[in-house]
Amino acid sequence: MPRYEYVSEREYKPVKAELTGIIRRAREHVVEDDPDLDFEYRLIGSGGKNLITREVGGNRGYDFDYNLVIDAPEQGMKWVGKGVHRVFLNAFRQAVAGTSFKEPEESTSVLTIKKVDRRRKAVVCSCDFAIVYYDPSGHHFLQYNKGNGGFGFQHRSFRYDVDGLAEDIRHVDNGWNELRDEYLRLKNADTQSKRSFVLYVEAVNNVHRRLLGSRQTPLDAYISLSLGGLGVYEPFRYPDSPVKGIYDIGSGRLH
Repeated sequence: MPRYEYVSEREYKPVKAELTGIIRRAREHVVEDDPDLDFEYRLIGSGGKNLITREVGGNRGYDFDYNLVIDAPEQGMKWVGKGVHRVFLNAFRQAVAGTSFKEPEESTSVLTIKKVDRRRKAVVCSCDFAIVYYDPSGHHFLQYNKGNGGFGFQHRSFRYDVDGLAEDIRHVDNGWNELRDEYLRLKNADTQSKRSFVLYVEAVNNVHRRLLGSRQTPLDAYISLSLGGLGVYEPFRYPDSPVKGIYDIGSGRLH
């Protein structure tokens, strides 16, 4: 069974900065192609919580996950999935030019770019981009339908939020370190190939219950959102402002 280790901030921070540059350039290309598709971008998953891991001695590196959030369509209207996919794919193809990342790869629910160490023939890191929009009923993610060969937005309702429990843990002396230890322990003990966010929820529940005696947050909702690599598990706090930018889930600010 593979073993995992944490990636230091010193190692992943420059890569994260390069990715930010790629996303901003992609955004410029998207707006040039279709201004209505201007988007916000949000780092989610382990990268958004500084819990980035990789397999010890492996060749797949570590990964980042971003949600690229476009506006919900006006009432009575809908996005044409194929057109949205084309605009974003072309934008990222142009944005990675001249960087250390390869051209985007397409899968059912995300675009993926990879940074490869050609000498070692190993992936240093990869980054998945999911295209989503939010409305009061939940989130809608762009997905390829193998049955009809087309693209469409699939709906998922909002689920439970563990951010509050995690914030409680942060306010306990050494609480976050305990959470990091528990998350890595669960990841190394996992024999069911669980999604990283499901393991994170389990870790938060375990540590919160141990330190503060709380009840567990139901996990079935998170498990039901295992969407083939799409990082849309986390609930979204709808920003008040329509202004485009990076939405900081912790502070609730656009910047």
